[in-house]
Amino acid sequence: MSSYASNPGIVEPPREQPLYGATMVQAVKRFFTKYAVFTGRASRSEFWWVYLAMTIVSTAVAALMFIAIGAVAASTDFAALDDPAVMETAGMGVFGIAAVFYAILAAFGLAILVPNIAVTVRRLHDAGFSGWWYLINFVPGGSIVVLVFTILPSVAEGARFDDPPYGYPPAPNSPFLVPAYPAAVGYQGGYAGGWTAPPSTPPAGPTQSPPRER
Repeated sequence: MSSYASNPGIVEPPREQPLYGATMVQAVKRFFTKYAVFTGRASRSEFWWVYLAMTIVSTAVAALMFIAIGAVAASTDFAALDDPAVMETAGMGVFGIAAVFYAILAAFGLAILVPNIAVTVRRLHDAGFSGWWYLINFVPGGSIVVLVFTILPSVAEGARFDDPPYGYPPAPNSPFLVPAYPAAVGYQGGYAGGWTAPPSTPPAGPTQSPPRER
């Protein structure tokens, strides 16, 4: 599928529509600007780029914590650890560093909790499932089911979760548009064409089968 990275001239669809072929920057931007939006859809690229970005941030914070603890250990005279005072000082240093970094990770986790649930619900919508399937995360093994659902490709039926429903007008870069929508109905250049103006009535004719997003 065409992406915005490879086609910089393509106009990004409205915020209410999914962005297929999103870059990491676009995905993260939408993640935060749609902080508590549980309606609509999110493409696989919107979901997984955010997942990767948050994993990188969490890993970086954890790595910094271990580096700081290592610095404390390197500055400790291990030969003097038999002295209870030295042992207590070293232990308090390590405990203090760990507490600070765990507090940072906890604050980060709370900050992304709501948008993380929201983007997962929108990804479920894009795959054709109700967002209520998210609750299966609280059942043992349910998180694996949700993970599988988020991997599944987009389906046209997911538009029923849009606001307004049925996804009309569809996203300018939707993989479900007729390959050559005429400019008269607001689209140019096929399913990766640019946005001009939303049509007032749906165009007639069948849609193509959805290609897989890569």
